[in-house]
Amino acid sequence: MENPEKKIRYVPMLSQIEESAGELPDPVEFGEDAFAAKIRGTDREVVFERLQVYRSDKTKTYKWTYKGRLFVDTKFINKAESNA
Repeated sequence: MENPEKKIRYVPMLSQIEESAGELPDPVEFGEDAFAAKIRGTDREVVFERLQVYRSDKTKTYKWTYKGRLFVDTKFINKAESNA
């Protein structure tokens, strides 16, 4: 019998993660540690986590991450949407 904790139920495509990231608020101003963004055309969500990181000048800031493996820089996503 399989362990139900190891069963993967849904893995979004990278394009769905990228599209859902367009809904992310500014991580510095957002007060929660996680944000669930809807995947367009489905009833599923992508959950992003807010992570505290250090900049090169040693100051702290926050960034969004997907499963701790992919950083999402909202300044580029929001800029790309406004240019479209």
